[in-house]
Amino acid sequence: SVLGQQDPLLVAWSDVDNFRSWLASSGNLAGSYRLSSGSRIVAATNMGLVNVLFTDVDVWTMTFVGYASGVYSFKKLPSLGCGAVSKRCVAQIGAGLYWMGKNQFFTYSGSVRAVPCTVRDFVFNNIDWNYADRILAAADAMTNEVTWYFPTIGSGGNYALAAARALKRRGSDLSAK
Repeated sequence: SVLGQQDPLLVAWSDVDNFRSWLASSGNLAGSYRLSSGSRIVAATNMGLVNVLFTDVDVWTMTFVGYASGVYSFKKLPSLGCGAVSKRCVAQIGAGLYWMGKNQFFTYSGSVRAVPCTVRDFVFNNIDWNYADRILAAADAMTNEVTWYFPTIGSGGNYALAAARALKRRGSDLSAK
């Protein structure tokens, strides 16, 4: 329900030009859609004409399809276990998104794939999961690099970092800094 207690997998949108009208009816374009997997929506971002929604276990696209077609189309992207770990762990460089999952780094630019990572074990064996909500990604378009700041075990939530450089036509590679 849009009113009252919120469903953590519910995506809702208001009527056109009326941000106070959230209940769908035959006289407006407000609506909602419940994602069918995961336990909550963790993060969301816009990538051109597509909204990308991250649950704790997977990734969905939300695409405007027009007023006569139901307003939005939702599609779960095929890649098991690629959900996001925090609301700020997603960054965009050019036409690609990069994010941290529970045990892997991922990228999306039309399809989801794991980012090759020489420091994966170091990063994921040293994250203090009690502070996972503090994990954040920062994009630097000048260097074509994404850096993740993550709390390390025993640090009280302070950050270490890992960086991924997005390489054109060669995929991505992740290294520690």
